[in-house]
Amino acid sequence: LLPYHHGYLGNLNGRLGEDKVTMAEILAEAGYATDACVTIAYLTHVYGMNQGFQTGQKYDDDGSGESGRQVTAHGRRFLAAQNDDPFLLLLHYFDVHAPYTPPEPYDGMYYEGDPRAPGTPIVDFLRSDANHLVKGRDQLYDWLEGVTDHEYAIRQYAAGVTFVDDQLGQVIAELKTQGLYEETCIVLVSDHGEHLGEHGLHYTHLYPFQEAIHVPLLIKWPGNRHAGRIVDEPVSTLDILPTLLEILELPPREGLDGRSLQSVIRGEIPAEPRLLVAEQGAEERNFVKVLIEGPWKLMMFRVDGEYYPSLYHLPSDPGELNDVAQDHQDVVYRLAYRMWDVFDEERPLTDQEPLLPRGVSEET
Repeated sequence: LLPYHHGYLGNLNGRLGEDKVTMAEILAEAGYATDACVTIAYLTHVYGMNQGFQTGQKYDDDGSGESGRQVTAHGRRFLAAQNDDPFLLLLHYFDVHAPYTPPEPYDGMYYEGDPRAPGTPIVDFLRSDANHLVKGRDQLYDWLEGVTDHEYAIRQYAAGVTFVDDQLGQVIAELKTQGLYEETCIVLVSDHGEHLGEHGLHYTHLYPFQEAIHVPLLIKWPGNRHAGRIVDEPVSTLDILPTLLEILELPPREGLDGRSLQSVIRGEIPAEPRLLVAEQGAEERNFVKVLIEGPWKLMMFRVDGEYYPSLYHLPSDPGELNDVAQDHQDVVYRLAYRMWDVFDEERPLTDQEPLLPRGVSEET
């Protein structure tokens, strides 16, 4: 489901209601052993995110400082204890997230020179209005104190990706060691990308431009079917659950916002263009909502209660540098009409009141 429909947003914005059915609950009911290791508080029982997971542990109660190596060790222990019974294992890696401080030997692996060589500290720029990030920029960049080269941050981000890539390689190697790899379905997905200077935004993920929402999605089918297939058709993270249900030959669920990707993988052309949506911002008078249909992307910014549309033609402008809303007002109107079929024009992020996290009083 869209967050707009299931109502759980993490952070201070409540928890997942028990009336919502998770992937882990569906698989547990089907006889799967379900286990998870997560590295952020918003994915824990306090926020209702343990629904359906029979085992698993969160290592760091405040959600900070978690090492992907612990996640990997947890996953390998779980896999080493498996037999031929079906299982679901969820591993969550936070290590690519800011601050970009990968562990040794990854720290600095792509950077040569002295990041703190004489020069103007980049935090002076990052904490100024030249950085289009407004809220939180004073604390966000503490890890870059004294750094004078923007390239250092970008390359540290890449090093963090390499670290997690190596951790995933160890999990896959464990699957092969245990003889489980061939018939295991593996899904690799990210929740968001990062602004690394695009659109005047640096080392965070604030607005739903493509660098933040165009994320990797890799699926390894059981039996290695469709190996090497690359899909150009736009898809959504909403499609993961219905796809898994079909792969695992489990009954489909009614009322899902996503759809199975099996037909897309087979090369069948969808009957209608796929709608992709995204949203950001929790204030009623300030938020942005996004709708992508075919080549067009509409970003509807609400600033102090007023709407300002931006329109991009992604095939010719993948970096979203040229707002063509004024030149294609017919497209803006058509996409806006479809956007408000999905979202409430006046309400940000969810169509329901948030639930309090478990064990936390309203006063707290």
